[in-house]
Amino acid sequence: MKMLRYVWLVLAITALDQVVKVIVKVNMLPGESISVIGDQFRITFVENNGFAFGLTLSDLFFKIGVDLTSESAKLWLSCISLLALLALFYTLWKFAAHRSALPWWLAVVIGGALGNVIDRVFYGIWFSDINTYVGGFMHGRVVDMFFFDPAPGLFSAPIFNLADVAISLGVITLLLFQGRFQRLHRKKTAASLSDDLTSVQGA
Repeated sequence: MKMLRYVWLVLAITALDQVVKVIVKVNMLPGESISVIGDQFRITFVENNGFAFGLTLSDLFFKIGVDLTSESAKLWLSCISLLALLALFYTLWKFAAHRSALPWWLAVVIGGALGNVIDRVFYGIWFSDINTYVGGFMHGRVVDMFFFDPAPGLFSAPIFNLADVAISLGVITLLLFQGRFQRLHRKKTAASLSDDLTSVQGA
């Protein structure tokens, strides 16, 4: 039953991400931008055909001398994303009984990953009538919309979505506090075993 509470968090993050994406997708045109706080924070609708910072698998393979069409690269990226998502769910299941915040942050990462996987797998079908690209199953594009640039003109800030925020926060937290999570788990496990031993001896 412990796994279920983490699944609810995954679903909540994914649902929030998808609601924002659908609102942007059906109400804005690609490239359209709405100012929220001057040029520092804008809602700018872009569709990402690759992964981090717009890099595509075809670009990546080209750098190592392998010619891969954009459609083939898109299919490979969707398949890799699905496999990575399954691996993350398996990891969460393995750590569901962990006595720290580690599984919660894993759930945050999975919620974000699931949000982006839905775009890649289904948006080519669900929004085929308004897409500006030829889509299809496993050929959708990730919807990005948040453009935050505290110092306009100094650097090119990437456009991101809520799923990206969840993934980034989760990964950074897990990397920074993994040791602390493990120590807390061992401490609580030892305390629980001690309590159980005391209870048995008292009986």
